[in-house]
Amino acid sequence: MYRMPQAIDTQNAEFENESFYNEHGSLIQEAWKEWEIEHAPTLSNLNDDVKEQGWMETSLAKAIDDAFTNPSEETEAAVKSLWTNNKGPNKFLPKGVYATQLLSPRGVSYLRNLFDLASTSGIPTRRPNGMNRYGVILDSNVHGAVPVQPLVEAVEEIIDRIVRPVGRMLFQDRIGCEDDMDYYAFTISYDGTSASSTQSKDMELKEHRDASVVTLNINLNLPEEEYGGSDVFFRGYPAADGWSSSDFFAENSRDEDGGGTVSFSPGTAIIHLGAHRHGSLPITTAHSDSNSEGKQTSGGKRFNLVIWMFGFHSAIAAAAASFPFATMSEKTVTYSVEPSKTARSACKKCKEKIEKGVLRVGYEIQDGDKKFTSWHHVKCFNMPKKVNGISTKGMSVADFVEEHIADPHGLYDDGDKLAEIIADIESKPPKSEKSNIFKDKVATYKRALDDMEGDDDEGKPSASKKAKTDIEERARAYGVYKQMKNPELQDVLRWNLGYATTGTKDVLLVRCIDGHVNGRLARCPVCSQGKLGLSDEDAGDTIKCGGYWDEDLNMKTKCTYAVPNSSAPRLKPWYAEEPSEEQKEEMKEFTEQQKALATGKSPNGPPSELLRAAEKLDWPDTSDPSQRKKACVLMYEVCTSGSVKIDLPEDQKKAKQKIFGLFSTASGPLSATEVLGLVVKEYGIATAKAEAKAKQKEALAAGCECAANAAVLQAFQELSELYFKGGNSNAGISVSVTHVLECAKKVATAIQGLDFEITVDNVMGLSKGPNKVANIGKSSADKIKEFLSTGKMQKLEEKRMLAA
Repeated sequence: MYRMPQAIDTQNAEFENESFYNEHGSLIQEAWKEWEIEHAPTLSNLNDDVKEQGWMETSLAKAIDDAFTNPSEETEAAVKSLWTNNKGPNKFLPKGVYATQLLSPRGVSYLRNLFDLASTSGIPTRRPNGMNRYGVILDSNVHGAVPVQPLVEAVEEIIDRIVRPVGRMLFQDRIGCEDDMDYYAFTISYDGTSASSTQSKDMELKEHRDASVVTLNINLNLPEEEYGGSDVFFRGYPAADGWSSSDFFAENSRDEDGGGTVSFSPGTAIIHLGAHRHGSLPITTAHSDSNSEGKQTSGGKRFNLVIWMFGFHSAIAAAAASFPFATMSEKTVTYSVEPSKTARSACKKCKEKIEKGVLRVGYEIQDGDKKFTSWHHVKCFNMPKKVNGISTKGMSVADFVEEHIADPHGLYDDGDKLAEIIADIESKPPKSEKSNIFKDKVATYKRALDDMEGDDDEGKPSASKKAKTDIEERARAYGVYKQMKNPELQDVLRWNLGYATTGTKDVLLVRCIDGHVNGRLARCPVCSQGKLGLSDEDAGDTIKCGGYWDEDLNMKTKCTYAVPNSSAPRLKPWYAEEPSEEQKEEMKEFTEQQKALATGKSPNGPPSELLRAAEKLDWPDTSDPSQRKKACVLMYEVCTSGSVKIDLPEDQKKAKQKIFGLFSTASGPLSATEVLGLVVKEYGIATAKAEAKAKQKEALAAGCECAANAAVLQAFQELSELYFKGGNSNAGISVSVTHVLECAKKVATAIQGLDFEITVDNVMGLSKGPNKVANIGKSSADKIKEFLSTGKMQKLEEKRMLAA
């Protein structure tokens, strides 16, 4: 663990301790990965619990779902009324500020449980912003942030379902469709119990404006966590010069110029323009100012989640920034292109490392005396809509490159190189965000269904017009699910086992439509344990395995299986209506059987041939230790001499030792058939394992660009599994298991992506020279060459022996 750097300053401290997090950022991110793997069961249980009940307040969830399903002035008005028609302490909201009960008690508890669990990690975390010292940043890429996936996913779901649509509805004259495409999320904490403490806490927040187009602020206090004061105050229209929080008006009131305060309660959220100047009054005591004896109670704590929305490259639209009294800091953005000086920087878009010498485009934000630079692969860089407030509409990529992207290394002097840079930027149009990919796909199905229904007087396709194409089939399926609410769609996914139930309605619809047309997804044919799912990156065009939790190792095991949608293994039927209890049990039993068969185990117990042989044995009393050696010899003969063999270690002595070890688990005497059952369960049938391995190779071939590389990929998969299960870290010495698995995964991914066959003649060229393949080094290339030359890999054979 690292020593936690302290947050001290309360003004303009965004870059405090920056050098620490830049130096140790990668190691801290690795620590979070290991922490998330370690706590996977707890995180999964919390996630499953909130999925069942929902995290949003019921009336708001219903209004939001209605507005998404049936967009109209009426459904939009119903959503808006929940943010404007307030009672109690927030009856008179400041002008331009809206509030509602956003989270249900279960939703508050879920998020707090996640944050509280993460707070025990001991991993250093960066301060949330330049004013608040206590809290964390939620991001998968920022050094010093908390990248825990369930938290990041929860924030993104809040953004997709609440912040973007509600912000655009309430501030439609200030927010354009691309002004809120990016976000910055963090938590803040105010502590009124620290007055006598030697370590100062944040108790108030001075007047300021946010670096956002729109801000959502949610209170995450639990019902029993009371506090006093700490209302958020907002400046009015207009305010007198010199006005500040020190001479503020009474709490829970609205000033004649539109200013006022907002009180929080658990799950309450407020939304406002980032440019609306505001602050937080001092936190004082619990809601009860005195106890039963008339003495002042101790101060409480307030815990909030804040989400800032802004445009690409941290752009804030001029309209949103034109709020009265908003003062923008002087920020300038500059762009440049250069060969990467190291291989340490990662592309902001695709998140992959930018190799040394590869061209990269950087954008540098200068904010006073502070500077921040981000890098992109040239092909990943998208021309921004604005540069320092000036629109680039109508500007060609060539003009933008020459006018706005600086060339400190003289690359443009080479006309061909300049043309290549321009072509690379043009070749990759801005990639739609996840929610829009799904939204576009659903819109395609809707149009197709409308076209089909337009050909029928009764609005339904007739039998003679039965769908003949994939799009028509999916359009028909869309017709089945389009009227369902999110909870109903989630139920359908649960009925069919294994499907993720988070996401927007478009995401849920695409999953249901895919299963309706193709059948429900089977277990992963490569690792046999993992659940398959639709990839978010391409809205289900690719099917990936999410890995599985290994109970023996108490860790999550990753899997590289990824195939086109049409190649994924499927099961029938798909249940659009709730299956019976008998059908549910059948599905679960079948799943367990498939898992057993995929690993070479016998799901129905020992084969009949072995059972008959065991029943004929002159079996001794195994409760007598002196008779167990004889029992081992007899059982070994049954398991290895017939046409059906158990996959025991090849060494006879070791095989008998393994059988002998099974007796230690028994509390009394075991019959021959009982011992046989234990052996089969533990080691499986040799022929079944061979068949399972052949099927695994076939599945791997389906995911390879070149199917001929499947055998090499399979060998590396097995090697990494044996390293993992043996507790080996980089051959047992210096690097964490997590790092080894990441390296193995990268090698496997590299092999999968090769569109040519790896041979003895070309394999070493993969690790060096002009044809070097990323993530394949000399050691990996040597192992591949050995495997191609001999059909074996010495390191793999060693690991097999150790495992046996």
